[in-house]
Amino acid sequence: MTRMLEAKEYLKRLLKGNENFYNKDNYEEVDISNNKIESLRENQYPFGVVVSCSDSRITPTIVFNQGLGDLFEIRIAGNVMNEDALGSIEYGVEVGGASIVMVLGHENCGAVKGAIDQFEEKAEFNGSIKYVLKKIEPSVKYVKTHFKEDIYLNTIKVNIKNTLDIIYASPIIKEFIEKKEIILVSVIYKSDGKVEVLEVIESNIDNHLINSLKVI
Repeated sequence: MTRMLEAKEYLKRLLKGNENFYNKDNYEEVDISNNKIESLRENQYPFGVVVSCSDSRITPTIVFNQGLGDLFEIRIAGNVMNEDALGSIEYGVEVGGASIVMVLGHENCGAVKGAIDQFEEKAEFNGSIKYVLKKIEPSVKYVKTHFKEDIYLNTIKVNIKNTLDIIYASPIIKEFIEKKEIILVSVIYKSDGKVEVLEVIESNIDNHLINSLKVI
């Protein structure tokens, strides 16, 4: 099986895992035995990299019903992107051997709400929080320009796409896409626990325009 086919099978695995999480009765018990822990002592072999918000309600390994060593997780408020996060993604693919890179955003994201409030001058944040929210501000501006309704939800979705586009623009990630060794996926976690796929990129096609609203 090629790595591209593996990546597609891994995406199916993640979506099936989320179905298990959503349906509850089908949730599979995760192996946390000493043997499993021992098998991961020297090396890790994650099949997927997941970039998600730091929100305590959305833990990728749990919501996708996966186990120890399956997912290489990068978590940051608002699932925004910076050089450290991008470097971690590249490491997960190039060194860790992951075949799928997923951006997982979610409904009711506090970071996005904070970014909207900060942009509208309804709230002021101190410390480094404001810098995180500033990375979401281009998505806020875009949505306010192009949408009249559902500003909050549409900003969440545009912010997810912005992060995916920045990842896509990485020369290392592009190389793996050109070799058809990975796929990129963006999804949104809904308040009921169900995940919806927003976009899948499985080739470096000319008509996929990089339209990042802000570079890192």
